Amino acid sequence: MLVQCCSALAGDPPSGFIDLVELQAAKAQALKEGKLIAIAVKGYDDKCPRCAAALKNGTRAIKFDCVMVFSRVSKLKTYKDLPSALKSATQNPTDGAWVGFYVFDPAVEKLIAQAGRDELESDRTKIKAFRDAVDTARKDLTGK
Repeated sequence: MLVQCCSALAGDPPSGFIDLVELQAAKAQALKEGKLIAIAVKGYDDKCPRCAAALKNGTRAIKFDCVMVFSRVSKLKTYKDLPSALKSATQNPTDGAWVGFYVFDPAVEKLIAQAGRDELESDRTKIKAFRDAVDTARKDLTGK
């Protein structure tokens, strides 16, 4: 019973994220708050330390600039109104150890920045470049 409960929770969005099925609500929130939308996509291997580090570093780098949305790789394949920039993520051959961040304008029409596990796991220079690209886009959006 406990194993069943924990495996069900593993599919839920991490704290602070909105599930991809609520993308329309995330768009409304982003427009209201003058924020970008970041969609984090993750495989089901929640035990992968590299993925955990990438998810943590990516979230930490951009969470104040973005409305954070989350999806598993396998769910992307079934989502009907998938932004075109995310379609490449559905081509990923694995649903295991994988993480990707895709940052969009509030209407989810223009891809601002993207980074994967290799960039976000531990490369401070690449994490900073990702954060700076998002920060610049947020400043352009809000004028602040």
